[in-house]
Amino acid sequence: MPAVVAFNAGNLAPVAQTYRQLHPDRPIYIAGDNDHRREAEGKPNVGREKADEAAVAIGGFVLLPAFAQQDAGSDWNDLVRGQGRDAARQQLMAGIAIAEREQVVRSHVVSRDEGPSPSYASALAHSRDRMQEVELER
Repeated sequence: MPAVVAFNAGNLAPVAQTYRQLHPDRPIYIAGDNDHRREAEGKPNVGREKADEAAVAIGGFVLLPAFAQQDAGSDWNDLVRGQGRDAARQQLMAGIAIAEREQVVRSHVVSRDEGPSPSYASALAHSRDRMQEVELER
């Protein structure tokens, strides 16, 4: 799969929007950071929030790495280093499978001319949460 990198959460949406303009019909998966430890401290999970914002803006899908609560990891590279390539691949493939199902549902609910429905953000959050549940079940 082609990959485009935004090395800063603040630049994620502009990069995603540029890529969407270049490829309007292609599914876009945003492999964001999961700052889950910050959430545990009552702070915002900036990686997830920025990935969600970018995905909503372009009609894309968020893929976040899942970590045990005590794991200090937050990004996909941390997942590879801590759990290995196979674990990262499994999480990515599970997330893509969920996103593909969501895309089928979305195609029945959203027309190209109307843009995302108001319930899109909640569907996006549900898909993200479901991906994390799938990984925690393993």
